[in-house]
Amino acid sequence: MAFAMASIPAAPSLGVPVGTLHGKAVGWQLTFGIVTIQTGLLIIWALWKLPNFSGQKAEDRVPCNRMLRRTVCAPSSL
Repeated sequence: MAFAMASIPAAPSLGVPVGTLHGKAVGWQLTFGIVTIQTGLLIIWALWKLPNFSGQKAEDRVPCNRMLRRTVCAPSSL
């Protein structure tokens, strides 16, 4: 969990300068193309290598529309 949370500030602080440098060197279109290809490869790898754990049963899931209508805390009365 700590490793995953550490990547949140690291990604923009390292990715933006590297992306900017790469974009200036070869152009922003090629940079976006390379990132798109890398993302596609990562998705394919994840589908291939990561185990498929079963989730909740369909009847136990909370429907999206009910989840969106939930209130986190009761409104305060003035």
